[in-house]
Amino acid sequence: MPASNKPRNNNDFARSLEESLPFQRREWVVQRIGWVVFALILLAGLLGLFGDGPLAHRVAASPALQIEYDWLIRRDSPITWKLTPRMPPKDGRYRVALDADWAQHFRMHDIQPEPASARLVDGRWEYEFEASGSVPIVFNVEARRMGSLEGSIRLGDAPPIELSQFAYP
Repeated sequence: MPASNKPRNNNDFARSLEESLPFQRREWVVQRIGWVVFALILLAGLLGLFGDGPLAHRVAASPALQIEYDWLIRRDSPITWKLTPRMPPKDGRYRVALDADWAQHFRMHDIQPEPASARLVDGRWEYEFEASGSVPIVFNVEARRMGSLEGSIRLGDAPPIELSQFAYP
């Protein structure tokens, strides 16, 4: 009988099992690492690392202004910047300035309340709003490009608040 057609005995089977045991242990370790990585990705998604959730939302504040925004966003998806003035208006108006280099990466859909004026001054978009109590100023925008988007927003002559957002595809 040829060697390849010989029936295997129990010793051959036990030896092949012992030889494959180190390989199986390595495979089990890799499998467990894969489970942990998958669980971490799932948890990050649930917490908002890839979009809407508690990790994606931020609040930036100064003595003059508070800004609520999402720092993890998606390109071409609507987002909101909520600006709450913390100082009294000057001459009955609030003046909000956005860094123009940063603002160009966003499509402005709606601003509430409606600004009384908007103009480009010294590399900043300046919007003037009639002061109406403590009503927040809300910009509804969407990112036009992917990647890191960094800029600033200021109220009146107060120091600017630096914002950083990251737009996913």
